[in-house]
Amino acid sequence: MKSKISLFLGIILAVNLSLLSSVSFASSASKTDNSIVDVRDVVPQEYFDKYKGVYKSKEEVLNAFGLESQSKQSLSAQGVNTAEADKTPALKANTVDEMAAIAAYIYGPPTESTIDSTVINPNDIIEVGEKTDIQQAITPQATATKNFEVNLYEFQVYTVKGYVTLKYDSSTGYISSTTATSSLIGASALASWSPDSPIIDSPAKYKRTITWNGTLTTRLAGNDYWSKRVSKTGTFYSGNVIE
Repeated sequence: MKSKISLFLGIILAVNLSLLSSVSFASSASKTDNSIVDVRDVVPQEYFDKYKGVYKSKEEVLNAFGLESQSKQSLSAQGVNTAEADKTPALKANTVDEMAAIAAYIYGPPTESTIDSTVINPNDIIEVGEKTDIQQAITPQATATKNFEVNLYEFQVYTVKGYVTLKYDSSTGYISSTTATSSLIGASALASWSPDSPIIDSPAKYKRTITWNGTLTTRLAGNDYWSKRVSKTGTFYSGNVIE
């Protein structure tokens, strides 16, 4: 009798473990499936219509939009923050037309250059704040601060913004410290921005030239990462200077 009870309990335990395993697998599969998004669920139909039949292969799409297809390992070797890229959903594109649509939607119109490198127009630099330290009431050499914003890469889906803070002597205009950063604003769920450390040059005591470099990355299903290098250089002044 005891052996029959033991056998019965053993069967129940095996069934429960099997069910638990199935539930765990289903939960894991669900999480995996949720990370893959069909390109037609996020890209407007107009992009599919515009680029239908324009390109014959994936390579043509990449060349047209200045993109590079890389693995996660190669991006990591270049210092790109792939942990951030992995937070974005993997976009599933089954055809060349779908690849062209997603490239245009995320990276903008086709370009012939693999690096978008330009000098920032001074008129595009926005000063967002200026203040003078309270010490101005006590000492003639007060420390003032200027903050700037500039669009490093702009498209209707998102914008990569650059930020600059200059601290300087308000009486001479001589800059004492410079801070530069950048961030992705907008539909960051579809792409990630991995900035290099900004390069700050000091051509004069009253101005700084800053170069931002970084990589815009989109993750596609099948462990395929599309990346685009962006480089922009701008000059920032502590005061109104005519050169």
